Amino acid sequence: MSIKTFINGVVVGLILGVLFAPDSGDETRRKIAKKASDVKDTVTDTYNNIADTVADKYQDIKSKANEFIGRGESAFNAAKEENANMFE
Repeated sequence: MSIKTFINGVVVGLILGVLFAPDSGDETRRKIAKKASDVKDTVTDTYNNIADTVADKYQDIKSKANEFIGRGESAFNAAKEENANMFE
């Protein structure tokens, strides 16, 4: 499920809930404020989870790239040394 689909579903649910609510204006406004707060919390949590996942993936890729570069440097230095020893 995409975030856009989720948010659209929440908005539709909020609108339908308000339209069919048999409560007074004050009670309806209180419920809307509560629902809006819940949606904000859900969106914030989802954003934080995505940000954490991206940060973890970035660190993983960075670590693997550094490892790959280190192996490449080692191979280059070994080849360079072997080449230098050839001509001694």
